[in-house]
Amino acid sequence: MNYRHAALSSLMLTSLAAFAASRSGDAPVTTVTPVTVVASPLTNNAKTLTQPSTASSVAAPKSSTSLLASNLTLAATTVASPPSPCASTYAQANTAALPEITVKSGGINGWDERYKGRPLSLLNAAVDHCQTFDGTTSLVGPMLYAKGRESFGLASFDAAGGAAYKFYNGNLVLKAYKDAAGAHSGLIQSVSPGQAYNGVAIQPNQAGYTCAGCYWEARMKMPVAYGTWAGFWLLSPDDPKNRGHLEVDGIEYYSLGNKRGHHHATHRWSGGRSTGNNGYSLSDEIGNGDWHTYGIDLRGIAKIDGKPAIVIYMDGKEIDRLVTTADYFTTPFYYLVNLATATPKTGVVDYPQALWIDHVTAWKPRG
Repeated sequence: MNYRHAALSSLMLTSLAAFAASRSGDAPVTTVTPVTVVASPLTNNAKTLTQPSTASSVAAPKSSTSLLASNLTLAATTVASPPSPCASTYAQANTAALPEITVKSGGINGWDERYKGRPLSLLNAAVDHCQTFDGTTSLVGPMLYAKGRESFGLASFDAAGGAAYKFYNGNLVLKAYKDAAGAHSGLIQSVSPGQAYNGVAIQPNQAGYTCAGCYWEARMKMPVAYGTWAGFWLLSPDDPKNRGHLEVDGIEYYSLGNKRGHHHATHRWSGGRSTGNNGYSLSDEIGNGDWHTYGIDLRGIAKIDGKPAIVIYMDGKEIDRLVTTADYFTTPFYYLVNLATATPKTGVVDYPQALWIDHVTAWKPRG
């Protein structure tokens, strides 16, 4: 999700969406009928919109008008948050170490669908940081920053106070929209630009937040739209004397452009170039427009063929592992969540669309 990807975003998304769509087996979309909804972060006034009808179905893609209405309908629904987002909801009795996967067991890099669904364990881990969102949450520090980096994709990230950020019912809503000045969207991160790039000191949970060897998780509700480029990812702060950083993409999601695709990756950046490992999993649930948790495990408790591996989770279940190097598990990372846009296979980006964020949490091993 690094901004250096932006120049290739359109080509990559078009090719990837075409490939993934051929595997997805998505059902035909449905026709639409009018309903009335109340005001939401995407609409300031009640108005007549449209939503899917079960009366009939068609094979053609949704029109821009009906899709926009679908986005607004989703945004206007009642949002229910978990009772205690900063407390673990996962089983604590599981073993802390995950069984090792070997290459000879088959699959890509030794991992395949046979291992999908292994439950997350947070045994001997405790919440170290939990970012929730209410009317007092600041997007100008000291713990959370809007537009902490250069824009990427087709829209410009709003600064704090812009229309791309709205607090609603205990959630932060990132909105991609268009106005007379062009296309806009939003990004948040847990350190300031100076801490990310210029070596300004980070004091976790006081001035910025980073964590090494942690399990990270975000609970989010993805857009249902074309042109979505949403992500939850981690970066290590740049060393001003030796430019470069590590990156872990916990989830990149393209919505209707590839609605069953869960994309994740690692990158080691140096001199404007990256090396790493890409992963891709299919999920029927990810495109349902509902709440899901997306997790990145950097505790160093998993391996593939004797090599350390990052574990990627969705809703507390393992969906992939990425082989990497040992320094990923000892390097401090900060988190980012964004809603960018990029050209989909339809060639048309739908505005407005919204990414809902309930909380971002980091668990740190005890001791």
